Amino acid sequence: MEHPASAPPRTRHDRRESHDSPDLDRVRRSLAASLPAALHAAMAAYHDFVATGVPGDPKAFAAYHAGCRAALAHAESLVKLIRWIEAGGTGTAGMANDSAAGLIAEARAALQDLSNRG
Repeated sequence: MEHPASAPPRTRHDRRESHDSPDLDRVRRSLAASLPAALHAAMAAYHDFVATGVPGDPKAFAAYHAGCRAALAHAESLVKLIRWIEAGGTGTAGMANDSAAGLIAEARAALQDLSNRG
């Protein structure tokens, strides 16, 4: 593709920015529709995992604890995506979704309780 002599050649970054907006809006709408259910499913799976009980064996406990942390990190990533969408896809926003904040707080409290028992 030839460029006019007065305009510098476009970089891959320029091309990406020039037509990301409609695609990004579509992604935001899609995520906005699916993330709340994904967060609730992640937290339900976390609660199911926690309900299996804390293993007594130190190695099994370490694996269990790592699994709990991974589940919470996954939920936190979903919350960050929700915040990003609520901010219009730019920067970060405050926690506008109180139910998501409540789920995360509840999960962290459960993890702390498990850590205190072990």
